[in-house]
Amino acid sequence: LVQGILNIDGPLYISILLNEPVSGDIATSWRVKGQSEFGEEKVVLKAEKQNPLELSGVIPVSERVIHLRLLFPNGNASIEEIRISDGEGKPVRKWTFETSQ
Repeated sequence: LVQGILNIDGPLYISILLNEPVSGDIATSWRVKGQSEFGEEKVVLKAEKQNPLELSGVIPVSERVIHLRLLFPNGNASIEEIRISDGEGKPVRKWTFETSQ
C-alpha cells in the first residue's frame, strides 16, 4: 500500500486499525523531500495494549515526508482505517476502508 505526494513535516505518527489480526509484522518505510528512492529505514508497527487490532508507530524524521509505503506480511489484510498525525498529534490524513460482507 503506497501513498505518494504527502508533503507533511516529520515526525509522523501512523495508526492502522485492522478488522482482523494478520500473521506477521506490518512495517512502514518512507521517502523525504530530495530522496529519489526509499531508504533502508523501516518502522515496525506495534499493537496497542488496549486494542490488539490497532497498530501504531512513529516515523522518526524531521524532514518533510513525501511518500509513505506500508509493508504487509504475505496473505490477506483487512484494514478498517489508517491515520497519520503530525509531530504534535494533530491528524493530517485519514483513510477509511469498507469491507465486503
